Amino acid sequence: MAALIAVGVTLIVLSLGVAAVLPRGHRAADRLRAFAAQVPSFVLGGIAHVNFLIFGGIAVVVLFVVLFS
Repeated sequence: MAALIAVGVTLIVLSLGVAAVLPRGHRAADRLRAFAAQVPSFVLGGIAHVNFLIFGGIAVVVLFVVLFS
């Protein structure tokens, strides 16, 4: 999960850094700013999916151990 947060922060910093170099009305700069605004929700969604996979996998393993032991 820490890796996902680090990737998210890196994406935000890099996209805003590139957007700062471009002129204010540039289409690519506007798109980079919009992308940087959406990165936190992407990261939170990714963390939620990873948590679901981890705890769902643990639940399945526990279920199999209980049923087949």
